[in-house]
Amino acid sequence: MVSWLPDVQIDILEKWCLGLGAFIQRGLENPQDLAPKQQCQLIDIGLEITVSGLTKTHTEVDRALARHQARLARAWVYGWALQSASPVERKAFKAICQGMSQQQGLFCLYSVRDKDAAGVAISTSIAHIAQATGRSKRWVKRALIADDFLPETGPPCVRDLSNHIYRCRTHIRKLNATKGVQDCAALLGIGMT
Repeated sequence: MVSWLPDVQIDILEKWCLGLGAFIQRGLENPQDLAPKQQCQLIDIGLEITVSGLTKTHTEVDRALARHQARLARAWVYGWALQSASPVERKAFKAICQGMSQQQGLFCLYSVRDKDAAGVAISTSIAHIAQATGRSKRWVKRALIADDFLPETGPPCVRDLSNHIYRCRTHIRKLNATKGVQDCAALLGIGMT
């Protein structure tokens, strides 16, 4: 049926398919707590996705991340695949999980996005920063452009995008903590136009 199937221990494949199927169907719920009949259905779903290939796996996980508004790192399948004492048998599934989590943004995998990954990362981060600071997305973007953190068009050309996003977040937090124009004018005892 599948060329690589004889190389994988059946119990390891079963756990992977159970965790994958559970995440796709139920989100962050622990599949071990379900009845055996429900577990069998989830294993079938996970096996069907796994056998279809890596692209199908990425697509289905991407949809589940968006649907459940959850991070992959909180899913049972992630914890199972990336345990600290991970045996050699889990190596292939561990690599799949690591690859997906490295490509993950807020609630999506960049690998299956139509848009540029850096552009998606920046726009998602701007929305996240705006929500955290209580400012509008437009204000955050304009402030980052004015202070040379972002170019006028397109994403920044930097080597480490996640570090750059962290610097942008820190900068906006500092800006947000400073006094506004009205407070400064009142402090100086002058009018404001």
